[in-house]
Amino acid sequence: MPRKLRILALHSIRSSGDIFARQVQRAGIATALQDLITVEYINAPWPAAIEPSPNTKSASARPRFQWYSASQNAETGIWTFDERQAWQSIDQVRRYAKEHGPYDGVLAMSQGAVLISFLLLYDMNAAKDQSFKPTVLGRFCIVMAGAYPTTPQVVGVSSESRRLPVPSVHLIGDKDPVKKESHRLMEMYENPLHIPHSQGHVVPTLNAAQLEQLRGFLKAQGAASKL
Repeated sequence: MPRKLRILALHSIRSSGDIFARQVQRAGIATALQDLITVEYINAPWPAAIEPSPNTKSASARPRFQWYSASQNAETGIWTFDERQAWQSIDQVRRYAKEHGPYDGVLAMSQGAVLISFLLLYDMNAAKDQSFKPTVLGRFCIVMAGAYPTTPQVVGVSSESRRLPVPSVHLIGDKDPVKKESHRLMEMYENPLHIPHSQGHVVPTLNAAQLEQLRGFLKAQGAASKL
């Protein structure tokens, strides 16, 4: 039996590894891919403020975290990030991956997808010989509801001249309010696989054809790992 791919999962803002795992399970993705992958879900290091919920016994009552705090300028629409928090989160992800890896790839949702793109972009620009090859976090990314990192000072680099040579899948919802930014993020990667769906800013429930696309991508990554 082929070895399952090991994947590290980064949740969205105001969420947690446990909540993300439940969302992926509820969407049916975990069951559909269980013969191909094993996924480890981790928490971001920073506690997140939670909006009051009438259902305090639901998932909203669980501890939630964020990779960094962020705010949007109402007039310009530009987001600003807490640079210290972002860098410390990146350091934590690196340490975790080194201690518990190696991993074959990353699954990232929303803010987690922005963070992993920060990390990969920084590493690529640090590779002076143009031979960037991701190692600590694996060789590929699966991105759900991601967004373009609009604050380049967080990593001090730009993706304008080079695209990330990382195999990637981008699940983008037609009703997602950040759909435009999700497409901009996808354009940062070389030859991305785009799997659109009809839902919003969520872990989507995929139909049979969409799941087959995702399975095909993962099988290709598994074959590449043997080379």
